[in-house]
Parts: sequence; structure tokens; C-alpha cells
Amino acid sequence: SLDTLQPAKFLHLTRRPGLEKVMAAIEAAAVAFPANRVKINCVVMRNTNEDELVDFCQLTRHLPVDVRFIEWMPFFDNGWSEDN
Repeated sequence: SLDTLQPAKFLHLTRRPGLEKVMAAIEAAAVAFPANRVKINCVVMRNTNEDELVDFCQLTRHLPVDVRFIEWMPFFDNGWSEDN
């Protein structure tokens, strides 16, 4: 799952740097396997990344990737609440 395209948010969400490496890996996979489109899951979270939905869609114009927007699933101890 790739939930942001912004380095600062990536660091906050993953608690580590590395968005550049992730994007490079996605681009490399897309080039290596153009017939099998790379699938990117994006968990949409209120007040976190909903402002980036268009940016994620724009990825599909430049790379052979499919972006799938998925919901944050509630389960024990993941911090989910009705506000997310």
C-alpha cells in the first residue's frame, strides 16, 4: 500500500524515510512488466491523504500502473475510528 506521494507524509505514516526508493521501485516494476500493470493500493484517510487522490490518478497517465483506492478496515488495535 502506498498512501501518500508526499515525502513528509510518507515519513509520518511509515515512521521512516524512503518515498524516493518506493517510487523508483514502482517505476522499475512498471517498466520491467508493462503487460502486467503494477497495482498500487492506496488507503484513503480523512484529514491525511484525501487531498492527494488526483495526484494518485495522475500516476496512471505517466506509468502503466493501476491505482486502487481502498478503505481503512477497522480491526483490533490499528487506531481506526469513525473519524478516519
